[in-house]
Amino acid sequence: MTLDLMIRNEGLHSAISALRGRLKRPADTSGQFPRESWSAIAETALFAELVRGDFAGPLGVKATVSALECLGEVSEDPGLNFSVATHLASTLYAVAKYGSPDLRTRILDDLVTGKLIGAHAISEEGAGSDALAMQTRAEADHDTFVLTGDKAFVTMVLSPT
Repeated sequence: MTLDLMIRNEGLHSAISALRGRLKRPADTSGQFPRESWSAIAETALFAELVRGDFAGPLGVKATVSALECLGEVSEDPGLNFSVATHLASTLYAVAKYGSPDLRTRILDDLVTGKLIGAHAISEEGAGSDALAMQTRAEADHDTFVLTGDKAFVTMVLSPT
């Protein structure tokens, strides 16, 4: 890790550590997503640092995991912590690294700022979470895609549409 990345990682740890006591505790039983806590985490630049530069994740895996470990020490909400990790690994990184230029232009900034929260649907009956055994398909239909198949669980869907 270069000195610049080490300094940025230390700054990220400091920003995350400053959230201690500010994040909503998991005792909330309303079933509502802790949007205020989510926004506070986004403001630390955790999401931005993953995609900063050439979309290759300049902090790297070790530094990103280290930042998530720091979040785990600060936040008492395992659901929120899991949501952050899922957003980073399953959505933000995938869009940043593999998304088309058009897709990145349309949604990456909103993913980085936490305005958009990514979801993913892997689990299927008979396949579990084995992504290679999935039967669901996305078929092109003019300028959109039609999804066919059934999902058992969709991670991070806050309000199904």
